Amino acid sequence: MMAQALSTFNALELSRFEAFRRSTFRGDAVSNFVAFRLAEHQERQFAAREGTRRLIGGAGLGVKASSGRTAAALRFNPHVVDCCVGEGTTGSTQRDDAAAEVESPRLEDLVAPKSAQEITVVASALAKCYAQRLVTAARRVASSEGYPDSARILPQHLLEAHRHRSLAGADPGLFLQPPSHTQRVRGMGSGSCTGPVGGTSAAAAALGITDKHRLRHAAVLQAQDEYDKLLEEEKKEEQDEE
Repeated sequence: MMAQALSTFNALELSRFEAFRRSTFRGDAVSNFVAFRLAEHQERQFAAREGTRRLIGGAGLGVKASSGRTAAALRFNPHVVDCCVGEGTTGSTQRDDAAAEVESPRLEDLVAPKSAQEITVVASALAKCYAQRLVTAARRVASSEGYPDSARILPQHLLEAHRHRSLAGADPGLFLQPPSHTQRVRGMGSGSCTGPVGGTSAAAAALGITDKHRLRHAAVLQAQDEYDKLLEEEKKEEQDEE
């Protein structure tokens, strides 16, 4: 699994990954994060299935159709990671503050036996690769705004790079998202037909594409300089002839 993940890196990413190998995450942060996302994914699937069953009824199962709040089905989920609307101690379907929270399970309890450690290693490698891509995009955003290459990037550069890449669907991050989410996001902020996503220099820098607006502006300025230079030469020739 790790070899398959490393085979997707280009030469620059592979060299940077080697430099990142000594950097580690605090404790079991990656393991807890992956477990949380897996539990959340199961929770959503369970809520949709149980909510549909309670809404339309279950023939042969003794479940009658109900038009009540389908979110009450969440209270049956063994992987609930937060308090939710459910049947409280009083029998109502409103949120009960006295309801106990169920902690997210460990990664070992959600995946195949003896695979949690390998999954954590792969997720850590992907997180480091994602971080270096985001930092590279933030550096390009800073350069497009006139910051010197020797200066440190600012938090706003990271946020700007992440925002543009997320809107373009090029940087979903380490979150479990369905393909429909990416397709829906791709259509947002798509600028003009000839310009970059968002139509700004920062968006082009974050995505690593050519900023056609700035390129055309530079071409116009260069053409104007050449035209002015030609006029000066013609005026000088006329003065010499006189």
